[in-house]
Amino acid sequence: TTLSAPAPYRCSATAYSWVSGTATTLGMGDDTATTVTLPFTFTYYDTAYTTMAVGSNGLLGFGSTPTDYVNGTLPTTSAPNGIVAPFWDDLNPGVGGTVTTVTTGTAPNRQFAVSWTNVPQYALSGSAVTFQAVLDDALRDYIDRQQKEHPRRHVMSAFASSLEAFDSLYRDLAK
Repeated sequence: TTLSAPAPYRCSATAYSWVSGTATTLGMGDDTATTVTLPFTFTYYDTAYTTMAVGSNGLLGFGSTPTDYVNGTLPTTSAPNGIVAPFWDDLNPGVGGTVTTVTTGTAPNRQFAVSWTNVPQYALSGSAVTFQAVLDDALRDYIDRQQKEHPRRHVMSAFASSLEAFDSLYRDLAK
């Protein structure tokens, strides 16, 4: 597969290790969100969070409740803001699939994963998606302290480029 991205960004295929363990199932319906307690404080654009909302439509919300099912252009001054969008689409776990959370590791190397497994897409009969979003202590440390040497250097490099280009706008939107 050939991946492309506009300069200065870079895309590349990489192996992904699914984060697994003893999971907690979130009972979710169509266009809903559930607030979960994070296993560690996570700083997102200079704001420390101990909870976040998990949206049924593939969104995570920090300081917001992401139930939007129409994926719009970002950044924007309207909702949703303060989000992470691993697979923003009109999904419906109320009719199938599961949304779960799991924590692995020990401080300062914990990972908190949210998994959407076999969740049907609302308008596409017979379709289902599986994906995962992971927060980890190493990324939290990187955001808090702007350290250079952490795992997944290619991710950190792309993240740093994104911060440089859009930092002030993201900070405004995360409020």
